[in-house]
Amino acid sequence: MTKNNTVFTSLQLGIGTGTVLLLSKWVASISTLALPESIINYGLLAGILYAMIGPFTLILLGILIKKIRSTFPKGESIHDYLSYKLSHKGYIIVCSFLVLLSIESMFIQTKVASILLNVFFHIPYTLGSFLFITLCTIFVMLSNAKLFTKMAIMQTVLMFSTMIIIPIYFFVQDGITHVYDGIRLYHPYLLFYENINGIYFLSAGILIETGRVLISPASWDKAFRIHPKKSFQLFYYQGLYGLPSLWRSLL
Repeated sequence: MTKNNTVFTSLQLGIGTGTVLLLSKWVASISTLALPESIINYGLLAGILYAMIGPFTLILLGILIKKIRSTFPKGESIHDYLSYKLSHKGYIIVCSFLVLLSIESMFIQTKVASILLNVFFHIPYTLGSFLFITLCTIFVMLSNAKLFTKMAIMQTVLMFSTMIIIPIYFFVQDGITHVYDGIRLYHPYLLFYENINGIYFLSAGILIETGRVLISPASWDKAFRIHPKKSFQLFYYQGLYGLPSLWRSLL
């Protein structure tokens, strides 16, 4: 892969822009939607621990990327590194898995979008899926690096504003005491961690989130577009900023 084939160059992507791009991908991921369900099924502690998996996994990837950049400085994507470390047959097999995982991720996002469109606008699931795929296709065809970065910034600002304003408004109106008393009165089991299934859930969550982050082509692409000495800072800041935002989504 040459530099002319890439969307971002190392001079265009700094720590701030890279952090925003990663935040727009991982903080607004499917994991955010799974947090409330984890609390309902496995308790408050399980939800808090689950929220910490993603950010700490990104920090782990930052440590790994820093080591890879020192041993393979000419790489520009995860595909370059795989072709460098694997045989031709192994490279094809791993890339096939990456393609399948990308299709699976797109299917999940389409399903979530169709459910949300049905809940808020009463649009049928099939039509909602078609509209979502059509809009995504048009956006990809018309977008460039500059537009993509602006959209990521707008998405991140809107996301953080929503996560901050809604809890503050709710607690100013009712106060946190009502929330705690309501949980203790109607759902006291959420304040305890005695469900053995929660351990299985967290173990599976750690494996799944670690795998999703470590093999994410988008995360590797951002890491290779920044100075090698700043690659760890990119993932460290993303994990640092992503952790409180995921905790807010528990509310």
